[in-house]
This record gives sequence, C-alpha cells and structure tokens, in this order.
Amino acid sequence: GYETVLAEDGKQAVDIYEREEGNIDLVLLDMVMPVMNGRDCFKRLRQMSPAIRVILSSGFTREEDLKDMETEGLDGFIQKPYRSASLGEIVHTVLG
Repeated sequence: GYETVLAEDGKQAVDIYEREEGNIDLVLLDMVMPVMNGRDCFKRLRQMSPAIRVILSSGFTREEDLKDMETEGLDGFIQKPYRSASLGEIVHTVLG
C-alpha cells in the first residue's frame, strides 16, 4: 500500500529528495550504491532535513559505520537478504 520512488544511485536519491521532500515520508537506502554510497547519501539527506526517516539495508556493513549512522539518527537497519514481511514490519515501525 505504499507509493515508492526509485533512485538508481545515491546522488539521484538526493536530487529526488530535494525536489520531492514534502512528499517523501521514508527513505530506504542500500549501503553500497554507485556514485554516492549509502553513508554519504544518508549524511547529505540529514543535512537537508534533520527529521528525515531513513532505514538502511545491507548485506555487509561495518559495525562502526552502522553505529555512527545510528548515532546520527538512523531509524532502522534491515540485513540482506530479507523477506518482504520483514521489510513491511520495519517500515511500519519507523512510520509509526
């Protein structure tokens, strides 16, 4: 029941958010993306909108990167591979 917007890379995600900020309730980021990785994209999005809700998804994430992002306000993390039900649960939790 959610409407989604796809970005091909981290830079495109930032550009889309900049244009559509008022229409985006949640961002799901992969840690490994071309052009701009998930960590850098997350930081840029937080600069643009400190209240932005972000869930990070990754098959491999260094523990210190994840801890730093959690300290900076990351709302959730989901380990790959995951089932759609697990994704639905974390999205529901973060959106409240």
